[in-house]
Amino acid sequence: MDLTGSPSFCRMAQQARYHGFTNILGPGYPAHDDHTHLGNSPSQSWSAPSCGI
Repeated sequence: MDLTGSPSFCRMAQQARYHGFTNILGPGYPAHDDHTHLGNSPSQSWSAPSCGI
Protein backbone atom coordinates (compact mmCIF):
# COMPACT_ATOMS: atom_id res chain seq x y z
CA MET A 1 0.00 0.00 0.00
CA ASP A 2 1.41 3.38 -0.98
CA LEU A 3 1.35 5.76 1.98
CA THR A 4 3.35 8.49 0.28
CA GLY A 5 2.16 11.98 1.15
CA SER A 6 -0.87 12.33 3.41
CA PRO A 7 -3.44 9.69 2.51
CA SER A 8 -6.86 10.13 4.11
CA PHE A 9 -8.24 7.61 6.56
CA CYS A 10 -10.85 6.68 3.93
CA ARG A 11 -8.20 6.19 1.27
CA MET A 12 -6.26 3.86 3.59
CA ALA A 13 -9.40 1.86 4.37
CA GLN A 14 -10.36 1.64 0.70
CA GLN A 15 -6.90 0.52 -0.43
CA ALA A 16 -6.57 -1.99 2.43
CA ARG A 17 -9.28 -4.12 0.78
CA TYR A 18 -6.86 -4.87 -2.06
CA HIS A 19 -3.79 -5.52 0.07
CA GLY A 20 -4.86 -8.54 2.11
CA PHE A 21 -6.26 -6.92 5.25
CA THR A 22 -9.20 -8.85 6.70
CA ASN A 23 -10.02 -6.29 9.41
CA ILE A 24 -10.77 -2.70 8.45
CA LEU A 25 -12.46 -0.27 10.82
CA GLY A 26 -12.57 3.36 9.82
CA PRO A 27 -14.63 6.52 9.42
CA GLY A 28 -18.30 5.90 10.10
CA TYR A 29 -17.63 3.01 12.49
CA PRO A 30 -18.29 4.10 16.11
CA ALA A 31 -15.36 6.09 17.56
CA HIS A 32 -13.26 5.72 14.36
CA ASP A 33 -13.86 9.03 12.57
CA ASP A 34 -10.31 10.21 13.30
CA HIS A 35 -8.37 7.01 12.54
CA THR A 36 -8.42 3.68 10.70
CA HIS A 37 -7.59 0.24 12.11
CA LEU A 38 -6.16 -2.41 9.79
CA GLY A 39 -5.47 -5.99 10.77
CA ASN A 40 -5.67 -9.64 9.88
CA SER A 41 -7.70 -12.46 11.39
CA PRO A 42 -9.29 -15.65 10.06
CA SER A 43 -12.64 -13.93 9.46
CA GLN A 44 -13.30 -10.77 7.48
CA SER A 45 -14.69 -7.70 9.25
CA TRP A 46 -14.84 -4.47 7.28
CA SER A 47 -16.70 -1.37 8.45
CA ALA A 48 -15.98 2.16 7.31
CA PRO A 49 -19.43 3.35 6.20
CA SER A 50 -18.37 6.95 5.59
CA CYS A 51 -15.89 5.57 3.04
CA GLY A 52 -18.31 3.27 1.23
CA ILE A 53 -17.02 0.13 2.99
